[in-house]
Amino acid sequence: MIAAASAKLICQQFIPFLATAAGLGATSGVMGMVISGVINLLSSSSIVLVQLFGFLANETRFILIQYADLLAQVADVPLLILDRN
Repeated sequence: MIAAASAKLICQQFIPFLATAAGLGATSGVMGMVISGVINLLSSSSIVLVQLFGFLANETRFILIQYADLLAQVADVPLLILDRN
């Protein structure tokens, strides 16, 4: 579910959404298993934590990009660190 929610923020069309969700799920699964082996945690919980941190990072980036113009007007400085692509 978390990988699909992250992919929904990234993609606008259905086919790229499916590929992105599958890629995010597979990547977070592998990363979670590696972290599970290194730190000696349960694999399921480490996979979910990796997916959660990825989603939160993606959501934060999405919100910052969405409100970059508003933030620039309030701060009265251009925000050069945010990529609007």
